[in-house]
Amino acid sequence: MVSIDVSAIAFAASLVVVGLTLFWKLGFRDRKFPPGPKRVPVAGCAFVMPTKNEHQTFSKWADEFGRIVGLKVFGQRLVLLNTSEVATELLNTRSSIYSHRPDFPMLEMMSFPKWNVGIMNTGSTHRSARQMLGQSMNPKAIHLYHDIMANEVRCLLKYIRDSPSEYARHLRRVNANIILRVFYGVQPGRVETENLVTLNNKLLDATSLAGAPLAYLVNTFPILKYWPRFLPGGRFQADVEVGSRLVEELFAIPIFPVNPKETMPFLSMHSGDKSQRDLARSVAATAFSAGVETSTSMLLSFVLAMVHYPDVQRKAQSEIDAKLSGVLPTVKDRLDTLPYVNAILSECYRWAPPGHLGLPHCLSQDDSIYGYLLPRGTVVLPNIWNILHDSRRHKNPMEFMPERFLGANPEPDPREHVYGYGRRLCPGRYLAEDNLWLAMANMLAVFQFQMASGADGQPISPAVEFTSGIMNRPRDFKCLIEPRSLEASRLIPDKS
Repeated sequence: MVSIDVSAIAFAASLVVVGLTLFWKLGFRDRKFPPGPKRVPVAGCAFVMPTKNEHQTFSKWADEFGRIVGLKVFGQRLVLLNTSEVATELLNTRSSIYSHRPDFPMLEMMSFPKWNVGIMNTGSTHRSARQMLGQSMNPKAIHLYHDIMANEVRCLLKYIRDSPSEYARHLRRVNANIILRVFYGVQPGRVETENLVTLNNKLLDATSLAGAPLAYLVNTFPILKYWPRFLPGGRFQADVEVGSRLVEELFAIPIFPVNPKETMPFLSMHSGDKSQRDLARSVAATAFSAGVETSTSMLLSFVLAMVHYPDVQRKAQSEIDAKLSGVLPTVKDRLDTLPYVNAILSECYRWAPPGHLGLPHCLSQDDSIYGYLLPRGTVVLPNIWNILHDSRRHKNPMEFMPERFLGANPEPDPREHVYGYGRRLCPGRYLAEDNLWLAMANMLAVFQFQMASGADGQPISPAVEFTSGIMNRPRDFKCLIEPRSLEASRLIPDKS
């Protein structure tokens, strides 16, 4: 007679029940997940994910699948938020569960989340860093830095006058100097500043690559972070070492003695105990790593727009000439005196946002919207480019039209999306805003921006194209920049 092992049967039955339950739950979650491009087993959407011009692909998906698009890449769920309404609801109204950052092992191995306030996860350190920035960068405190901005912008005018073809290098140098003076009390020479800018660009490239889900297998399979460097596939460990060295160089920026004629720099304001000094160092490093290229991207987009839209340029210059009569603009002229120039800044935000997607958010618990289930751990990306080029919000969205932000019924303010959301709202936005406006207004007061000419004498229309990655700046383009009149050239001070 055959004996029956009841316990074995019970165990097998329980495995079947558990397996069916998990299969049903996972299947249910997939059925309730937002629609998106076709997936293949295991890899999901990995083979259709764009590697460049991401905003173009994601906008096509928005047209095809609607206001929220669901993706799966090797088991990792991602959603794209394609409208202002859904981005505002989830990332602002429900910010308590949408403020986390996803885990990227490559970034963690390079120690980026330990110091970069934009990347680090929510918690006491992140909260303290934001409070520290809020104390020094709030609207009431920003006026303390206006003299520094004005001084550097006057230098910018001289640099561009003397070597206009190198305008992009001048913009980076001046943006770097403003942050170095505000946060570190440092005013280095040209070579030192450009070395720091080069370091920062390498750091941004490393961050962008390390935070890309498909760039390194270790981001998909975290267990690989223990893979030895000398074995096949261990090359990523060398990239970790490079990224770590870049971070060390960033933290080696010296703190110079405070110039008694200038406002006390950020680091000197927060020079208490070691923990406070270390946190202030992290905040300053974050400001430099994020602020320089973001502001430079915006000003490059401004130059590109002025080249393509000469009527906008002339209208702004007419406003400056009529209101200021032969003096350079100051921050005080921004809202009441030069509203059209302020509208140009708003349109630059909308027309060419420096981050087409912004930084990714991560859900800390299950959530739902419009009948869709968004499981905990889902990576959430606001499709900022699509939101700011939505024809329902902005008329003729591909055109550069500052007038859309003037009059009795202005279009929605792009700042609602450009500077982030909820608990991730950029705390340095007031400093950046005044800096950008001042630079644009002064360049308009002095210079004329035109298309460069080719060998045949015909104008060369620069392409409106952008780099890929975390930061999206216009691709290099040639243009002609020269003083618009003898009177305008006299506005450039010989000494700053």
